[in-house]
Amino acid sequence: MTFRHSKLEHWRRWVEGHLTEATTAELADNSHVINTGADKVLGRSVYNTTTGVTVFASGNADGDTWDYYDATTAHTPA
Repeated sequence: MTFRHSKLEHWRRWVEGHLTEATTAELADNSHVINTGADKVLGRSVYNTTTGVTVFASGNADGDTWDYYDATTAHTPA
C-alpha cells in the first residue's frame, strides 16, 4: 500500500482546516468576527498567534472573555 502523503502531512492539513487563529488585538476587539460570529460558543478554542497560546471562549456572547486552560482570563473583548 502506498500513501500519497505522510502522517505528518495529513495532520498538518487537518489542523489547517480546523484550527482557528486570531491575534491578541482581534480577540480583544468586541466588534471583530472572532467575537461576533456564530462560531463563538462556550469552550471554542482559538490559537492566539501573537502569544502562541490557545484560549477558550467562556461563553457565546460578544463580550464573553477568552480564557486560558485553567479558566483564568486571557482577553476581555471591549
